[in-house]
Amino acid sequence: MKKNLLALFIGINIFFSLWNSLEVKAENQETYFIVTAYYSPLPNQDFYLKWDYEKEIYLNGQWIKWASGKWVFPWMLAAPKKYSFGTKIYLEWIGIWVVEDRGWAIVEAWKRGYEYDRIDVWMGYGQEWLLKALKWGKRKVKGYIVDSSTKTNISLNETKITENKKVASLSQVKKETPLSLYEKSIGKDSSKDDIKELQKTLQLYWLYNWKLDGIYNNEVINIILNFQKNNNLIKNDTDAWAGYWWIKTRNLFAKQYKDKDEKKQEIVNKKEEKNTLNIFEMTISPDSDKEKIILLQSFFKEIGKYSWETTGKYSDIKDTLISYQIDKKIVKDKNEVWVGYFWPKTRQMAKSDYDKINLEKKKNKELAEKKEKLLLSKSNDAKNIVSSLGNIKFWETSQEVREFQKILKILWYFNYDDTATFGDITKKSLISYQIKKWIIKNEKDDSAWIFWPKTKENLTKDLANYFTEKELKGKELAMK
Repeated sequence: MKKNLLALFIGINIFFSLWNSLEVKAENQETYFIVTAYYSPLPNQDFYLKWDYEKEIYLNGQWIKWASGKWVFPWMLAAPKKYSFGTKIYLEWIGIWVVEDRGWAIVEAWKRGYEYDRIDVWMGYGQEWLLKALKWGKRKVKGYIVDSSTKTNISLNETKITENKKVASLSQVKKETPLSLYEKSIGKDSSKDDIKELQKTLQLYWLYNWKLDGIYNNEVINIILNFQKNNNLIKNDTDAWAGYWWIKTRNLFAKQYKDKDEKKQEIVNKKEEKNTLNIFEMTISPDSDKEKIILLQSFFKEIGKYSWETTGKYSDIKDTLISYQIDKKIVKDKNEVWVGYFWPKTRQMAKSDYDKINLEKKKNKELAEKKEKLLLSKSNDAKNIVSSLGNIKFWETSQEVREFQKILKILWYFNYDDTATFGDITKKSLISYQIKKWIIKNEKDDSAWIFWPKTKENLTKDLANYFTEKELKGKELAMK
């Protein structure tokens, strides 16, 4: 009896195994899959899903070889056992993949709550692909099995991963024109050209002052992190897209910087168009046309004498014009004949003031350009000095601590003798600096008085600014 039951049990198992194998859809027969994504961790990532490399390997596997015994390559996926190794599956919007792996959670339909067979696509190595795998999440994707001789053809396009823009078939994926900086995500694994373009843009808005080297360095990360935090785009530094130039970050950055800049340029262009009518060659009175009165209002606004709207109404500019004439001693009082008229003597004085202001603007622009070049040079010097300090610690006594105390002293955070000992006074000075620079909130913060990267980066920036201002001031005094 026991033998008969055992034979029956084995027979049922064989039957269900055969039944499951028959459930695999025929070639080109459309169905749906639940598609998830995973990646392979690398040492020294900035963050891990499970907080450290060893736990991440345990979660994802090291993926040197797959379950089929083949070495890792990009278009491989994990599928339930009913799909034999080598089965090729077309997945809408992301191409043709090949089954070469298994997984304890990769199950058939109606198991573990899945309506369709679950498959897992491998994204790639490292932190950038962890982010993309997280962004992919879990999706219902249309697909079908293709002939095993069909060439694999994957398309993990950034916009398709992050924004889920669907297309009906591979033939409908059109060649896209090159994306602008504000249309693509950029991170550590992006191309050097893309990173350099981002660095140039950040430099344009006076946010980045390091080399344009195409490296996604800590300076770039911290600029973007601070922007994301200040605008509530992330909750903390461990958020999936913290420090990355992703869609919400770049859209808001464009709104706050690029779009505003373009509007300013538009205003400048309009002013230049208006200035083809030379205001210093025309008499303007209450009877002048609206366009001329707007020019007069715009002129006084530009030299800082008028702060209201350019309405084209003479009554709005008249008091400003009279005050200017009296102040410049063009007229003695309000009873003179030419009071409140933009006539030759007033125009001549206005032209003189305008030229002075433009000369000052030119000097300031030249100084800013000079300062920018000098700052890049001094940034390298400051970086070398701060790097030479190493990782100094509380109660350490060394020459590095002495140099650190000197840096705090010139930045006005340490008003004591440099003892070369990292004691309580140095600790308090460092905490004051960290709070002032928004590195920590208070002295109970986990990072308080720890000489970590963010503190080093701020010190480097402040030291570079100090060296730059000192050299510029020295040259200015020498000229006098």
